Amino acid sequence: MPPSSPKHPLSVRITVSLCFFATGAAGLIYEILWNKTLVLFMGNTAYALATLLTVFMGGLALGAWIGGKLAPDGPKALRLYGTLEILLGIYCLALPFLLPLTQPLFETVYQSVGDSIVAMSLIQFLILGLLLLIPTTLMGATLPILVRFITTSLGDLSRSIGTLYALNSGGAFVGAMLAGFVIVPKLGITSSYYVAVAINIVVGVTCMILASRVKETTTAKVVTEDEPVEATGARFGTGLLLFGFGLSGFAAMVYQVAWTRAITLAIGSYSYAFTLIAGAFILGLTVGSVVIGRFGDRPVARWILPGLPILIAWSALFTVPALGNLPIRVTQLMLSTQDFASLETAYFFAIFLIILLPTFGMGGLLPLVARHLARTRSDAGRVVGIAYSSNTIGTILGAFTCGFVSIPLIGMRNSILFGTALSAIVGAVFLHAALRDRKKPLPAAAAGALLVIHAALIMAMPAWDKAVISSGPWINSSVYARSGDAPGEQIRSEMKGHDIVFYREGVTGVVTVVKKAGLPLRLYVGGKNEAIDLSPTQNWLGHLPNFLRPNAKRALVIGLGSSATLGSVARHKNIEHIDCVEISAGVVEAVRLYFSDINRDVLNDPRVHLRIGDGRQHLEYSNSQYDLIVSQPANPWLAGASAMFTQECFESMKRHLRPGGLACIWFGGFKMPPHTFQSLCATWGSVWKHPSLWQSAGDGDYLFVGSSEPLSIDFDAVAAKMREPLIKEHLNVILLPTPAHAFGYLLAADDGLRKLGEGQPTNTDDNSRIAYDTPLSMWRSYTLDIFFVLHSQRVDPWQFVRSRNTKSEAFQQNRALGQKILESQADIHGALTLRGPGSREKSLQILTRVLKFNKFDPMARLAYQIVMARR
Repeated sequence: MPPSSPKHPLSVRITVSLCFFATGAAGLIYEILWNKTLVLFMGNTAYALATLLTVFMGGLALGAWIGGKLAPDGPKALRLYGTLEILLGIYCLALPFLLPLTQPLFETVYQSVGDSIVAMSLIQFLILGLLLLIPTTLMGATLPILVRFITTSLGDLSRSIGTLYALNSGGAFVGAMLAGFVIVPKLGITSSYYVAVAINIVVGVTCMILASRVKETTTAKVVTEDEPVEATGARFGTGLLLFGFGLSGFAAMVYQVAWTRAITLAIGSYSYAFTLIAGAFILGLTVGSVVIGRFGDRPVARWILPGLPILIAWSALFTVPALGNLPIRVTQLMLSTQDFASLETAYFFAIFLIILLPTFGMGGLLPLVARHLARTRSDAGRVVGIAYSSNTIGTILGAFTCGFVSIPLIGMRNSILFGTALSAIVGAVFLHAALRDRKKPLPAAAAGALLVIHAALIMAMPAWDKAVISSGPWINSSVYARSGDAPGEQIRSEMKGHDIVFYREGVTGVVTVVKKAGLPLRLYVGGKNEAIDLSPTQNWLGHLPNFLRPNAKRALVIGLGSSATLGSVARHKNIEHIDCVEISAGVVEAVRLYFSDINRDVLNDPRVHLRIGDGRQHLEYSNSQYDLIVSQPANPWLAGASAMFTQECFESMKRHLRPGGLACIWFGGFKMPPHTFQSLCATWGSVWKHPSLWQSAGDGDYLFVGSSEPLSIDFDAVAAKMREPLIKEHLNVILLPTPAHAFGYLLAADDGLRKLGEGQPTNTDDNSRIAYDTPLSMWRSYTLDIFFVLHSQRVDPWQFVRSRNTKSEAFQQNRALGQKILESQADIHGALTLRGPGSREKSLQILTRVLKFNKFDPMARLAYQIVMARR
């Protein structure tokens, strides 16, 4: 038997292993950074994620195929690997400077394609995809090259592949955790790029140096009668193996997309969620590849190969009930855990245990398939490249199909079941091939029995309780705790009597409309209550900018919600044109079905022009100019929405304003610790010459107003508007009966607002400070803490009010009422700070007096509840 290639020295193998581990970490850092970058260019749309997945996976497939073709032997392989890593580092160092060069082109395209988000996204996909295809191809070429270098005989091919894949995946796991929790939050996007680039360069130089010390070898061991022939592809057939492995990749991505959607419904779509899910998925692959890879060179691999798809199919089935109950488990964790690190750790292990077995099976397939395809040691690089490419092509198709077709059509649960059916089919086909030498009826009977059993298991899977799956425990756990029941009953008790009249699992997420007698109609997105009919805050957001600019003609409304804000803007007769940008088609459908009557069928108002798309993208690429820009995305710490609260986004708003125009944005401050609240104030104050901060009747809800013109409130114009029938009826419902009540919501302005943000960094696209800092301490409401911060800078709004006749009775009455409203805020502050014997009773007396005077004051209501709870 011809001799096999001698093993490389231990020091060489250890060094190469560490290098491949490190580049796996760098690869995940890049993926996380590219995800954030694509959102900034393409908006927080499903198309941005599809672009990343397609290009990332497509580049890996192309690179693996090319690397398999080119993979040399001995030190040449190591030298080529080092060269690729250096080229990757140099290119990625230049990439942040290349991407902005596309901006002028995208502006032209956006203004040309009109309302076609698909056309715009396709062009962005082609251009951005081409830029990202180069580094991902370089990444993909490294695995087959190193497999060729490290494999010394055909008999250890599976173990070599399993070990290398596990090292790279293990590095990817570490990279995901470090990037998601440490590197990007602490360093920002730009500096994180430098970390990944440095890894590539150091690894590349190390391998180039190492290659000069490795002896040249040219021998290659071929298959002989002593080789384990049972572990070759003769039994299964090359085409069958590649097709089955490709279909397994398709199913794997269906699982990942559907699992991610379901898990984020439970734990929230915040900055750290993607890291947890990706990390759990990658760790499962790592364990599977290193364990199964050790068995792939033995005859038993004949039976393990069909066994893995069966394991994946059956274990993935049982993720369905586990995910259906995950919101209950998350509620338990939220109520029992009081620090960020413990909660994230608990989340990770909860997710990991759910997906461990199927991801374990997925990780073990590559070394087995490659080993069955190989005939000689020199085949190592080629077969790894071919196998990896076929699997990755499947993942590309699976990601697209699940995200854009199966979830919108059949939902998350059924998409997972669809994936299990595909895995079972692969298992049945492989089992039939493994039994080929047995009596003729047996192979077909065994494969058929497997499929029948699997079909029965699918039918036995429980349906998801929509009330539970869309309950949003990550934001609502404190509400569910009120009943004192077990978590599952807490959720069902809270939802008792609620009728989920609308439920859509769309491309951008889950949208529900909940109805209960005696309560406002509620719109939920991703389990979070995004809007209610007749919402004080959302309607105030539409009226305030019109009060401050009563002659405005053109308006932009970012975010549709329940259409309350859009409807409030449209009630003002001065507005002649309104552009509304909403990212979710499901939200638009819900509004048309359930909120049209409440908001006067505003979507059919001829002044309104609706665009399905991303608000940030519209601000970046549109050339439209407005008198008013009104923005109401989700909370500043949530994925996607966070891009609407950065310095760069606010600058984009300013560029779209006509002379004298203003921008007004909503944000929920109830979950924001004071320092992140102040950081947002610093950011807003850094952009606008004349910024101001307002509150609303909703607890913890705030509005920013920004303009290049000084704050000036025309009392006469506001009073006239408030007498108009359409506006008057609205304002009475949202607790704004007089101009004095409206002006009383002003909290800080100009330098006073800037002083609130003093000492805090601004929130930028690069650092995403608020998105990363806020989730660290979201266990309680900070409304009271922020009230104390604001009290020090509270401004008298009447210094900004002007009137043609300041001696009129209406002006004087409102001025006097406004002074009492201002004094009442000082009374609330005093009541909350009283201490000592009898302080509770004194505080309640003060607050009762304030509420008697102004029952609309949100802080007085909250303060009264807080004092009542004291013992």
